Amino acid sequence: MAASSQPDSKKLQPGEPKRPFDLVRESWALYLGHARILLGYSAWLLVPMAVSVLASLAFPSNVADVASTVNATLGLVIGTWLSIVIISITPLLKQKKRLRPRVISKQAWRIFLPYLFLSIVINLLTGVGIILLVIPGLIIMARLSYAQILLVRERMDPMEAMKASLSRTKSHTWLLVKRLLYALFAIGLPYACIVFLFILGFSRGRGMDIWTFFVSAPPTLLEVVSFQFLDILFLPIFLIYWVLMYEDI
Repeated sequence: MAASSQPDSKKLQPGEPKRPFDLVRESWALYLGHARILLGYSAWLLVPMAVSVLASLAFPSNVADVASTVNATLGLVIGTWLSIVIISITPLLKQKKRLRPRVISKQAWRIFLPYLFLSIVINLLTGVGIILLVIPGLIIMARLSYAQILLVRERMDPMEAMKASLSRTKSHTWLLVKRLLYALFAIGLPYACIVFLFILGFSRGRGMDIWTFFVSAPPTLLEVVSFQFLDILFLPIFLIYWVLMYEDI
């Protein structure tokens, strides 16, 4: 009886940051609880694939070039818009508030260019840091991890959002690095494993080795749809984890 009256050492104290495992579990719970809404939004990622197929039919002499250019351009546009939308609706879903899809969509397009610019700058800075020694890239990623969310939720401009992120993450750098790495393994690794299994299956179906399939084989429609479907399934969970990580600190 005496032992049962003692506080559980594993329980978090008020104000204490959540463990990465708990954030991942909470992210999956929120995702699965609102899968219909989230997958309804992420299904827009099928649009680039559909348009690229139509472009291939319209320009049969340059199928690969036209399809790949259309798919990449539209994928960037819709992926950016989708990221803004999910960042916006995650706290609303968590608090079980009513969504206003038209308003959310219009607001997302309104800040589309600033968000895209900020994302490109952060990716470039992170890439340079990773090329240098890996660790600097992880630190840059952690210190700027709030910037895009601040731009969306507090309507900051890109430079203001970067400065605010650097300020707010100053005392949590290594905690955020730990959380980002945990997400990479807990969410990114399963995604990578499924992608590898798809590549393995498709390459064997074509009688190719994996390297030849991955580097030089033009994708079939079935392969494009399959990989796009994986992005539709997994993108929301990455974004939800990111937002919950932000809200926790």
